[in-house]
Amino acid sequence: MRLPRILTHNLRWKVIALVSATVVWMTLKSGTPSRNQPRGSRVLRQLPITIMTSAEDRRAVRVDPSTVDVQVSGAPEIVNRLEARDIRVFVDLAPIEDESQFRLRVEVHTPFGIILERVTPSEVDGQSLPPPASKP
Repeated sequence: MRLPRILTHNLRWKVIALVSATVVWMTLKSGTPSRNQPRGSRVLRQLPITIMTSAEDRRAVRVDPSTVDVQVSGAPEIVNRLEARDIRVFVDLAPIEDESQFRLRVEVHTPFGIILERVTPSEVDGQSLPPPASKP
């Protein structure tokens, strides 16, 4: 029994295309977490907030509150090994010019494989402190 010409014409290129598509699909599939994989969740409490400024910015700033709670999720084996020092919590003062009081959004960087679920509180109040008095 002969195969139709549409299947046998340029058979080599068709096989190469099929193998290439399979390799690409397998690569993409292996890099995306499955919805069926178990996920662990964890809350890290009282993480200190780092204040980020430019090198030229010499003002003293206080934020209230100075700590936040962070809820993360991910693969259970990664979440269970997670330590507070692995999470970076900060506020960026770059967009604030000379305001004495301001409200800032809390930014969080997590390690690869960890998903940020929630930050409590998500914003903090900031206040520029007066420069220390110089001695005469």
